[in-house]
Amino acid sequence: MAETKLTDAATETQLEFVLHVIPPPMKLDWSTPRSLLVTTMINHLRGDKAPIGHLFVDFPLPKNAKASVPPKVASAIDGARRVITGMSRQKMSSIDTIKLVQGKRLGLGSFYYDFKGKLDSIEEAHSELAWAKKRGRVATIRVKISEETAQEMMDFLNDWIEHGSFRHYSGGLRVDCGEGAGCAEFGMHFLSMALGLHAINPEWMRRVRVPHRLIGGGFAGHQERVSMFHLLKDGHRWAYGSEPHHVYSIPDPELIFDWIKNHHPDLSMNMIPQAVNWHSGEFVRKEFDVKYPPESMGSIQEQWAKVTVK
Repeated sequence: MAETKLTDAATETQLEFVLHVIPPPMKLDWSTPRSLLVTTMINHLRGDKAPIGHLFVDFPLPKNAKASVPPKVASAIDGARRVITGMSRQKMSSIDTIKLVQGKRLGLGSFYYDFKGKLDSIEEAHSELAWAKKRGRVATIRVKISEETAQEMMDFLNDWIEHGSFRHYSGGLRVDCGEGAGCAEFGMHFLSMALGLHAINPEWMRRVRVPHRLIGGGFAGHQERVSMFHLLKDGHRWAYGSEPHHVYSIPDPELIFDWIKNHHPDLSMNMIPQAVNWHSGEFVRKEFDVKYPPESMGSIQEQWAKVTVK
């Protein structure tokens, strides 16, 4: 019954959440750690805007948006209609990335490394989406939402900003608790809010067994130093189930894009809660549980001003 009410309310207000999905330019080869490293490096070195793919979230501000935030934040969103943003790593050149991964001897610890993150600005989102659309590399999922859901999205993003969660870009973090996120986890969290369901399709997930011996940088309790040469030399397979390993599982923009394309060749689809049979229950908002330094009011204003469309 709750799902029917959500759909009816959304139809009346005509509010819509949009998830924009951009795949990488060349498919990443996840068959072995070595092949993943090589194809990832090639995509980065070619200077593509989305070398590993990207997701943007796009949702309307609720009617009482200004009343739900402090006056100084309200002034930053005055006249704004929508939010369009995504989670990204702060800009690093391909060479600087290699220097970081090699210098810290991360190996596959790069899966867990806390890179400096940021929220994409409206200008960055519009530019990348226009660029990707010309290349046939944008697919969209659209969900009708209610005013209440739009408010929940705004409240979550405000907490994300106030707690400094946007400064932490990595895979495997607890997005719902504010630890940070990669672009895909961030997008999936908003899609779940839009649907009112914990709904990440298993067909969108990459899941590998990461060998302990290839995890460096002190991550997941491993103090080994794993060079890129070591990864190329010994990364000929993922771990067997009987070997020491960590399971690494993330939603993948490439798989999400391919799934949309297979079901909707025009690369655009409308999704309703009643049609989602892969969910794991009703979406319930969790309290943030992080000890990051709180953002200053100036920073909060800056983040809101750059992610809203006026």
